[in-house]
Amino acid sequence: MFTKTAVIALLASALGAVRASPIAAGDPQPNQVGYQMTEGAETLVVTKVEPYGNGTLVYWSSSDPATPAPESGDLTPRACGTNDITCSGDHQANFFDCYDLTIALGNDGNSILPESPRSVCYKSCCTSWSQARVGIRKAYLVFANNRIISECGHSNTMSGLARNVNLNQVCMTQCMSNRPTGCN
Repeated sequence: MFTKTAVIALLASALGAVRASPIAAGDPQPNQVGYQMTEGAETLVVTKVEPYGNGTLVYWSSSDPATPAPESGDLTPRACGTNDITCSGDHQANFFDCYDLTIALGNDGNSILPESPRSVCYKSCCTSWSQARVGIRKAYLVFANNRIISECGHSNTMSGLARNVNLNQVCMTQCMSNRPTGCN
């Protein structure tokens, strides 16, 4: 009889699973501070890792400087805050990981995200947004996440985005998927 590990290894081998290139000894590993990922012209780096539940919250920041917070006044257009949802069949994340990520952000809602933030991930699910911005509180991410989960989470996997999200007085796009990049 085969163990679960043996079955997974056999299936991966039979399906020709793609493996990431090896990481040199001493280099930061995925989910460790300092690890970098480049997709297209965008480079993100892990800037903070904190345990949560049975997993880890991983904070990804842009290598580009963040847009500073406004000094005063509302800089957003009137449509900002409508959180217009579009579901996707690409880059599907585990529904329950997305739910747990949203709960984690809400439970620590007053905390401000690290410098030049672009995404936060929990297990297979990431919430990301279209531009780096200083002063984003975790609670600001919860409303759009809840809308995406409500409208796109009709199976065990999900992916979607919300347009016209107000994140610290800037109108942005916010995404939920299995990757920390690619939210435009």
